[in-house]
Formats: sequence, C-alpha cells, structure tokens
Amino acid sequence: MGDMTQHCCCGCCTLQTGTKIICWLSIICGLTNIVRGTMCAEFTTGVTEFNILIAVIILSAIWIVVTVPVLISALKNGSPGLLLPWLIFNVIALPFGIGLGFYSSILLMQLNQISTGITYIFSIFLVTALIIYFWMVIYSYYRQMKDQKPLTISDV
Repeated sequence: MGDMTQHCCCGCCTLQTGTKIICWLSIICGLTNIVRGTMCAEFTTGVTEFNILIAVIILSAIWIVVTVPVLISALKNGSPGLLLPWLIFNVIALPFGIGLGFYSSILLMQLNQISTGITYIFSIFLVTALIIYFWMVIYSYYRQMKDQKPLTISDV
C-alpha cells in the first residue's frame, strides 16, 4: 500500500530526505496554527468558534509532538517504530480535519462569506491530497527502514 520504493518528490530525493522535509514543514505549520489560533482566540465572539480554535490548537500541538520523533529517526536513520505514532495520528486526524474544514466553510457561508467558504472547500481538497502524499512518503520510509537487515556483531 503506497510504497514509493526508494525516492519521493518525483525521484529528486530519497525517502529519508523527503521525510525530513515533511517533518520540518509539519513543525512549521503546527507552530503557525498554534500562534494563529492563540491570536484569533481573543477576537472570537461565539462559543462554537472558540471551541474550533481550541481543537485546532490541541491538534496542532499533538501533531508537533508526534512529528519530532519522526524527525529524530530520519536525522539519525533510527528506529522505524518512531514513525508509527505519526502514521497513526494522521490516519485518525485527517477525517477530523476534513470535517472541521467543511464545518468551518458552512459556517462562513451562513455568514454570507460565500467566497471564503468556497476557498476553504478547495483548500480542504488540496491539504487532504498533500497529507495523503506525505503519509505515503513516511509510510514508505517506514517500510524501507523496517525491511533493512539490522547489523549484527558478526557484520562489524
């Protein structure tokens, strides 16, 4: 399922390098979501909007927490087990994020911000495609690391 063999990004880099890039992007996006959510929280007027911001902040914090071990593993070519929390979290969080995005777009459309709501919908499709691609890259790197023969004392 989704094994990209040895390379990602149209063959221009290895799975390990692609995983590092994805991790740095994930950390930057997660921090941006936390800062933006914190700044917007003081301007929200409704309970629903405030709860959505809290959910985004919490999910972003968890996203960063599960991304750091993946980055460490990719930097050190370490244990494939460090990638599992990220893979599992993203499978669980993706449907939640899609639902939250559609809910937000519906709220915007009800407030007569039709163009912003439609933009949200297109953004949902783009981000979903990217997250699925990122998941496939990291899953392929996980499989590659898991399939490598571990070094034994006799190999040294």
